[in-house]
Amino acid sequence: DTSKAIRYWERATQQGSCQAWIDLSSVYDRGIGVSTDYRKGADDVEQAVRCDPTNSYYLWKLGKRFYDAKGRDRDCQAAENLFTQSLDHGYADAAVDAGYIYDKGCAPIDRDDHHALQIYLLGAKLGVALCQNNVGAMIKHGRGVETADPARGYGWIKLASMRGDPLAKANLQDPLFTPSVRAVGLANLADIQRRLLAVPADPQAILRDPWY
Repeated sequence: DTSKAIRYWERATQQGSCQAWIDLSSVYDRGIGVSTDYRKGADDVEQAVRCDPTNSYYLWKLGKRFYDAKGRDRDCQAAENLFTQSLDHGYADAAVDAGYIYDKGCAPIDRDDHHALQIYLLGAKLGVALCQNNVGAMIKHGRGVETADPARGYGWIKLASMRGDPLAKANLQDPLFTPSVRAVGLANLADIQRRLLAVPADPQAILRDPWY
């Protein structure tokens, strides 16, 4: 009974439940018992952020609205700002989206390989598999680093594949990864895994130690 659920969620928002705004947005996004309305869904996500401005997940969800133009006009600057806030408040997966904006460029933000790599590195060191894959891909091609290093790239991509990332599993088939590169890459993987054991929890501390 969607109408009854909506009434309860609306009552919950009036009683201070921030999560209820997110639940309401899902109903309108998917058109469950109501007409699909992305604008209403985006409005509800924005209400959730107003309700709890430091909730990293809500900030990320609102950023996606601006990036995907889902219920909001596309605004890459607003999306980047929200993804960065989300990261700062602890949602590691936001590094995928924040990094991608600089990886590909998103007007008015220009492509910036070095900055993209730093954001991906932050996510990678916080355990986000897709960021680990993206770090490996950039290093493999020499983007954001002084020289390309296929073996080191292989190490990062292999780590991502071990964590179940499907893109990383596909990327391991790159012809650039010859048997000799893979052999050196496995040694790099061991080094990366060892170093990750000592990664601090604070994102700013991670950024101050930009090893890859």
